[in-house]
Parts: sequence; C-alpha cells; structure tokens
Amino acid sequence: MDYDIIIAGAGPAGLSVAKELSKDFKVLLIGRHKPPYTTCAWYSYEDRVKKYNLQKVVVNKCDGLVFIAGNAKHFMKDKCVVVDPEKVLGLWFDEFRNNKGIFKSAELRNYSRIKDGLKIITNHGSYTCRLLIDCTGFKSPILKKHKLISNYNSWIIYGSRIRTNIKDTKKILFLPLNDEKNTYLGVYPFSKNTADAYAFYNIQDKAGKVLDAKPLFSQCLKKYYPDAKQLKPIGGHIISGELKKYALDNIVFFGESGMMAPAGIGMGFNEALLKHKKFSAGVKSLMKNNDFSERSLEKLSGGLFDPAIVQLQQIIAKFTYYFIKHPRKWEDGVKWLSALGKESNKWMRGEINVKWIEDATIKIHKIIPLKETAKMMPVKDYLFVVEHFVKFLGEAVYEEAEKANKEYKRELIKDN
Repeated sequence: MDYDIIIAGAGPAGLSVAKELSKDFKVLLIGRHKPPYTTCAWYSYEDRVKKYNLQKVVVNKCDGLVFIAGNAKHFMKDKCVVVDPEKVLGLWFDEFRNNKGIFKSAELRNYSRIKDGLKIITNHGSYTCRLLIDCTGFKSPILKKHKLISNYNSWIIYGSRIRTNIKDTKKILFLPLNDEKNTYLGVYPFSKNTADAYAFYNIQDKAGKVLDAKPLFSQCLKKYYPDAKQLKPIGGHIISGELKKYALDNIVFFGESGMMAPAGIGMGFNEALLKHKKFSAGVKSLMKNNDFSERSLEKLSGGLFDPAIVQLQQIIAKFTYYFIKHPRKWEDGVKWLSALGKESNKWMRGEINVKWIEDATIKIHKIIPLKETAKMMPVKDYLFVVEHFVKFLGEAVYEEAEKANKEYKRELIKDN
C-alpha cells in the first residue's frame, strides 16, 4: 500500500483529523487547494479554543451574539471568539507536516477495490490505501456514485471581509434584510474597522449557487454598512441533512461529507473541532485491529451523533425553512431564543442534552402553537414535528412525575 490512510478534502474536517492521524500512520492528504486556502468566516468560544490549543488564531473576543427579527431581539450572552480561518488551517497544516504527513494538490474522482484496500483515483494520478476518509463535502463523488444522500438543507453564503466603522466590536451580529428570501447578514468583528460579513439564506433539497447571494450581500451592506470597502471574498454553503449510510467498506465520511453540521445550527467548523479527536481515536482503534468493515466504520460515525439531539435538530430545521413563508418570518424564532434565556447559548454551541431538548420543544410550541404550525407546513412535515413533540413532551412529563413521586416519598418518611 502507498499509504495507511488517504484523507480527501483539506478543509477543517480533513485537516483536523489529518494532524491527529499522521502522528501514528502514513497519511496522504489531498485537496483542490494547498492549505491554508479558505473562503470561510468562523467564530468559536474561549473555553473551546483553549481546550484545542487554538489561542493563537483568535483575532477578537466578544461577549455574545445578537439576533434581530421584526420587533424581537435576543442577546445570547457567551464568551465568544472570532478566529482567523486561514490561521486555523495553517496551524493544523503545520502540525500535519511536522508529523511527516504528505499533501498533494489533487481532486478525488473515484475509487476501485483492490486486495486489502482501495485504489484512489484523482485528477493527478492514483494512490492506494487501507482506509479513505472522505471530507470533500456534499458534492463528494462517492456520495453521488452510491446515491447516499437521503435529504439535505443548504444555506447559501456570499460576503467579504470588510473595512468600515464597526460600532460594537464585542457583539457578533445577525441582522435581517427583511426581503422575500429572508436573507440575513452575519457580522464577525475583527477590530474597530474590520469584520467578516456575509449574507445567507436557506433553501431546501438543493444547493443553489453561491453567486445568487451576491446581490443580496450588496443590499445588506447598503443597509447596514454603506461605506464598507470589500477586501476578501467569503462564500460557500452550510449543508445539513442525512445519509442513507455513513460508511462503506474501507471508506468513512467525516465533516460535511458525513452531514456532520447539525440541521438548524450549521456550525461546521465547531462540529469538526468538537468531534475530530473522538473520531480520530476511533479510526486509530480500527486501524490497529485492521477492521475496515462498513459495519464498524458506520458504528464509528454513528457514535458522533445523539439520536435524540438529531431529532430536535430536524424539528428546528423544518421550522427554520418554513419560517420563510410565515407572516412573522424569524420573529418567533428569536422569541423562542429569548424564552430559553441563558440556556439558549447551548443551541449555538451544539452542547444540548435531552433535558434541554424537552424544555426547548415545549417552549417552541408555546411561541408557535401547533395550530399555526399546521398552516406553515406540508402534512408530512407537520406530522413529523407533532410526533416528536409528543415524544419529548411525554418524557418531560414523566420526569416531572418521577420528581414529584420522590418528593412525596421523602415527605412521608419525614412525617413518620
């Protein structure tokens, strides 16, 4: 074999696992562009960058996120940090090379099976390996070849690093354009005169073209930052959805290829940050056991998801899409965040648990009653939402009943 592992895709998902796995194995990383190429804008959290040794890439510290929609406004208090994406990828790429990892500028095209492994076919030659980790995104030729995408949602993004007067450098902003597409402007401040800004909107079951959002970005700048000078383009997609399979024999999907960015959150970089070490540890174990079966690799991928959390994310994803057709659009969504109070930050952090899910599900249906939801959604999606709402509500009621029962028993013991 030429390599133990080939990782296709040199974005945050590919590089994060490449720098981990290259410590123990002979790894080839392939990508269309040599790292640290990116057109992304990222933020994270102080505790998270400290945990994963990324303090060097922080360009600004903020005290929270602001969401505005109609008459609703929510300040999600948290210790956030704006990071420089190129510095993140550059740091990980240096680690990878220091571990003797090999990079080649190439694009994954196809593969064929050989004894004990795979032959990976690119636009610049072929290479053999025991395991392929596909981090090429939702346009992966392997996903397409085997028709593995079950469904997905897409956020189209277009923007730029801008130079202008940034009035509040301590807030990450999400500001509405109030148009038919329900476009928003995301603003990640670097300093008093620089920020990453991008327009984004949601579509369903198709990717859309990045340049479709360019005119909307111009409108956003005209509305909020009319004197802004555009410095460096930002563009791409945030994809979330489901696969029919998350692995094949000798092939496992990670990052956007594995639909890892949760529906309704769309925080691909943070998801890679949170999960790359656990994923890499699982890969190391399978490598040492020489076990590359679809079943074992699927179990590894499945271990990255909590089924209950995925169900809630699917509910929120459906609400997210149909908010566009709703008279109040995002206003109810912002009210829901406000109803969650200080616990709302767990949503954007991707750190929710079942108890949080139960509380959040009840509150979203208080803000948007099921009767209104029925008007917003097709029957199939509405029934999906109701089914899971009843499930989470039942679990919440059961927990409260258990608490009351324990309290009652304690009182009986005390009285006796």
